[in-house]
Amino acid sequence: MLKVARIYPYEAVLEQAETANNEELLAQLKEWEWKDNEWVLSDEVQMVRPENAGCWLSVVVDRHSGDFLDDPSPPLSKRLRDENGKRLPQKRLSRKYTLRPVLPEGDILIRCTIDTADNTVRAMSHVPPLRAELELKEFGREHFEQNWDIEFTGYPVISCPVLTFIDGFGLYRNTRRSVMGMYQIPAGLESKNRGRHANIFPMVLGPHATNFDAVIEALGCLLPLDKGIMMEINGVETFVSVFTMCYTGDMPQQDKNTGTLGPTALKFCRFCYIGPTHVINEKDVLSDDFYQPENLRYHHQMLQMRHEIENVLTTGNKQKAYSKQWGINQQRPALFDLSPALDVILSRPSDPAHSEYKGVTAFIHEMLIKAILTPSAVMEYARVLRSWPFPPGWTVLPSPVAYLKSYDLTAHAKWSIIIPPLLRHWLREKHINPYVWDAWKEVVEEEVRLEYEEAGEDFKGVEETFFITSMVKVFADIARSNHTLMCNRNLQKTAFEMHDVIFYARSGYVRLCRAVATGLSENPRARSAFSTRDRPSMSESLSSRARSVMETDEMVLDETIREEGIVAGGLLGSMQDEDVVEFMAGSSEDVDNGAGDKETTGEDGETTDNASESTGTQTSRKLPRTADKYFRNSLRPNVHIGMHYWALRQEYGLVSQLHVLAEETYHRRLKAIAETLNGREPERFILERERITHTIRFILLHAFAYSDPALTDQMDRLMRTVPSLFEPLLHRQDKLRMGLYQNSPWDEDQELEIEITEDPTPIRLHLKPTVIGKLNGYTIGKQTHPVCSWVPDDGAAEGPIEQRPRTNLAEPTLPLSKRSMSEPFQRQLRAAYEREYGILTKSFFPGQVQYSDRVAFSDSEHRRHVFRVGDFIRYHGKKFGIIDYIFVHDQIRPSTKDRRIFLILSRYARLVGTDPVLRLHKVRDAGEPIIIGLPAVETERLYIVKINNREGQTYYVEVDWDIIWL
Repeated sequence: MLKVARIYPYEAVLEQAETANNEELLAQLKEWEWKDNEWVLSDEVQMVRPENAGCWLSVVVDRHSGDFLDDPSPPLSKRLRDENGKRLPQKRLSRKYTLRPVLPEGDILIRCTIDTADNTVRAMSHVPPLRAELELKEFGREHFEQNWDIEFTGYPVISCPVLTFIDGFGLYRNTRRSVMGMYQIPAGLESKNRGRHANIFPMVLGPHATNFDAVIEALGCLLPLDKGIMMEINGVETFVSVFTMCYTGDMPQQDKNTGTLGPTALKFCRFCYIGPTHVINEKDVLSDDFYQPENLRYHHQMLQMRHEIENVLTTGNKQKAYSKQWGINQQRPALFDLSPALDVILSRPSDPAHSEYKGVTAFIHEMLIKAILTPSAVMEYARVLRSWPFPPGWTVLPSPVAYLKSYDLTAHAKWSIIIPPLLRHWLREKHINPYVWDAWKEVVEEEVRLEYEEAGEDFKGVEETFFITSMVKVFADIARSNHTLMCNRNLQKTAFEMHDVIFYARSGYVRLCRAVATGLSENPRARSAFSTRDRPSMSESLSSRARSVMETDEMVLDETIREEGIVAGGLLGSMQDEDVVEFMAGSSEDVDNGAGDKETTGEDGETTDNASESTGTQTSRKLPRTADKYFRNSLRPNVHIGMHYWALRQEYGLVSQLHVLAEETYHRRLKAIAETLNGREPERFILERERITHTIRFILLHAFAYSDPALTDQMDRLMRTVPSLFEPLLHRQDKLRMGLYQNSPWDEDQELEIEITEDPTPIRLHLKPTVIGKLNGYTIGKQTHPVCSWVPDDGAAEGPIEQRPRTNLAEPTLPLSKRSMSEPFQRQLRAAYEREYGILTKSFFPGQVQYSDRVAFSDSEHRRHVFRVGDFIRYHGKKFGIIDYIFVHDQIRPSTKDRRIFLILSRYARLVGTDPVLRLHKVRDAGEPIIIGLPAVETERLYIVKINNREGQTYYVEVDWDIIWL
């Protein structure tokens, strides 16, 4: 099937707009100077069979008409200012490009497209090119007609897209030896299989001190695979194309791959042209201006600008000035030649794991501890965090007071999910720094007042409780943003809905950063943060307390320019001048220091805080160092880059699939191998070892059964004879596919304490069940539970659970055998036998009831699941409850002995509505106990916590934020 977008003659489009009386669209169409052979591309698409397609038309797409060539955010002059004191742009500025490429001749010319939903006309210069368009331009139409058409060629065709990861890492902790790694992962894998090391294939490890472009040029032999080559697969001639779908990596590496200068440049974003005008004058990196089509970077623009540097600008000074103004590197990236048919912008996506976990989440956690909370509240927060319930299977986080700097991506990710309900439950006004509290109240009151004015209503003030809830909401919005970007499930959100979620989280984070900076600057004791030379006088300090942080002088670097090629934090730095704001001097994403840890380093190699410098003819107050730091955190590129994920959502679907967590863990594997070597040629040895490992695995999976059947048979017999020899090479999925889980020593259950009768149903979803941690029967026999006495009223059984009357008998204790079972307990147990195990039981045989702390089982894919008493679980589909007890029921029959696992639950039900701050579903105890068999238990883990909010309400919330981590 062909996905076809309709095109119309421009006359027909004008006539249709006039007929529909669409004045907005008509005004935009009349701004164009139409040509005789010009047609308009519509966003209306339809599916067409290839045999139903008519004649092919020669269409020429003009990718440069309508492009805005002037700089939307130019560099600023040091001396020129307007009447408001804002700096004016420099006088000598370059345009994007001066030469337009000559268009080929064709039957139809297309220069613009129409968005029917928004009634907007958009130039094709502001539309990303299709992959097929770039491939046709690079390889030619004849190549696809002669090689990719199965009916024409007669041989099968295989297309295998891969994700190519590029990044440098240090092999050793005590020696600076950086290695450039390049790995490939098949893009068609499921998310759960993508993180397996067996599916990561190292292509090259560039030796220490090797030029990156030289490493990429050495991979030129892979270029024919991009276009496609003939291969023999199982004796069949097959046309195979293994092409890179996109390059992944952290932000500094992706800037190199794109050919931009990165976070230290005037134009620090590789997706748009945001620069000093908005960062220094407006102090806003979330401006809507740079999410408009005309201010974004595009593939054809970048190629034309690269042509401008290489062929139009004749002197080195002109090239240097042009490169600095537009934020692009003077040297052409080698990846342009390795993957010539890729969009140089969208094929280098951002890594959401680093930007969200190690970026915004880490920043706000540090700000919470060091600036928002009082010293006594920080210690109380650490105690509350230790005792706070974590999701099932999670380890408790180390104390952030002492170990925050050692938090890795996983710790930051987990903290972002835990902290919103914790703050909703615990945070009060007394815990907050009074100066920060006053500044935050001013920010919130101003926002609410503006909302009332826009609605035309009178502002009547803000309730005191609203200030706390609005602060907690910032943390909840960040957790929701992480969930939207790093969730494995398709949340059915459009690109623009995802954009709104991220924007609200970023906006709240920026407001909180600036309120903290304002509060800290108003603290008289903040004078101690200044150096002796910069410390203001008492009168200056008192007069400056009333000033807003937004009125401070812009933060700029000194006039010295770093030489091109200086290493900053292990990565090539970019040229900087006095127009670059100070926050850009540090890498927006953490830079690998060669030991696997992340830090920001200066030119001297030492960790720096990049204290801001002020320049200019007039003297003005500088912010205290700590306040300045948090203000700069609100302007970091990490904050800005989140607003471009909507474009990646449109291009790739789930943004979470672009993370590099799997590759980061693969770095650890290679480092572990390097530690076993003597330090001589570790790159060569590591590649050779990985090549042998992958080869053996493929032999065991019968990949060479056709070309080398004898070797495949020998390896297969060896594996069956000595399976433990190959255990490290095979993943659980490989063993399952090869049928090695049956009677295999790999599957010996170390948890097994008693033998359990397994589920006899044909579809077994609970394999090898077992209970762990036997509880003392004497203690259990003295405890009571409502399930032993609860009897529902049959007449009201059809009503809501919370409205059903019940009859409480005398409170019997939990049974330890058949004799001590109460009648209500036996009734529930019979129902569970019939419902979950398909066994009708009128009376129970003699036997014991053994209680345990945990229950474990394997699913159909042999993944092990463990639940313990106190966990919330889902059962019978969508129902859920909390595990009160786990027990094994024995029935000693005349010829056999059956043992079945059961769980005693307290049912929970969702309430109508959600928590207004967290926007999570409220749940509460439904007041109905139940006994279920193990087959009713779902594998999904639930995270439900109890909230006692400031309003005095007590309830449970279901935290359904799901994210990926290492």
